[in-house]
Amino acid sequence: MQADTEARFYQNVHLYWDYILRTPALNDVLVASEKEYRQKHGTMWTGPAQTDEEADDHMERTIRLERFNLYAVGCTTLVRIYYPLDDYQKSLHESEFEQDPRAVVMMRGVDRINPDYAKKNPFKWGRDIIRSFGKWYTGQRPRYEGELKQFQLMLIDAIEKSQSVKAEPVQKPAAPEIPLKFNFHTGDFSLYGAEGNFSPASQEFKVLTTLLNSSEYQATFLELIQAAYSPEKEATKSNKALLYKIIDGIKNKLGVSVISNVPRVGYRLIFNEKEPEGKQP
Repeated sequence: MQADTEARFYQNVHLYWDYILRTPALNDVLVASEKEYRQKHGTMWTGPAQTDEEADDHMERTIRLERFNLYAVGCTTLVRIYYPLDDYQKSLHESEFEQDPRAVVMMRGVDRINPDYAKKNPFKWGRDIIRSFGKWYTGQRPRYEGELKQFQLMLIDAIEKSQSVKAEPVQKPAAPEIPLKFNFHTGDFSLYGAEGNFSPASQEFKVLTTLLNSSEYQATFLELIQAAYSPEKEATKSNKALLYKIIDGIKNKLGVSVISNVPRVGYRLIFNEKEPEGKQP
């Protein structure tokens, strides 16, 4: 909060979120809040609103939910600040022209972006686009500070509540553990001693998280294609070919034997009980 410039402030926000996401006890609280939000939001919107009054009622209840849910309160700074800067930090070998414009605006400001960028790629670096991002970040520090203060208080409250639960937990059959440790917020993973990262903005991240969240770690071609691209996509031959390239990219990081094709169905994650022989960390 005491940073002397906006750029330093945004860097500090990145460090703050990075600490939360990499600290299991804190990340678990955030994940639990996200699940609660999605469950309650899904209950509110069980079907399309039939009238304007129903739509207004749904929206009002959604706004109330977002004001009192930890994940919803922190989502803006997480998505708008942390994710762009995290990619920016991990891509120092790339030129600034190849970076996310949002990160460049935060670090340099709207007026210090090379005007030649717009000539090379007007879709990504056009003046109107940069100005729209400038509205997100330039002079917006007080807004983000307020959201962070509220999030911090809610985080402390959530931690205290989780620690004060004294009732004996209900014993449930333990789910089989898998050797892949995956952070659903940052994309960091470890498998058989090897570590790496899938950018949350990448298609590999979307496909892998779909598989991890699916029953028995198996998903159909259609589910994976729509996760990677959009709900309007169909499981055509050409789209399956594009999906194969995404799967191949995941295999290059995780290992070929981790993902298996299910003929005429889709793909499935397969984990050995022991580390494969010859697997190098």
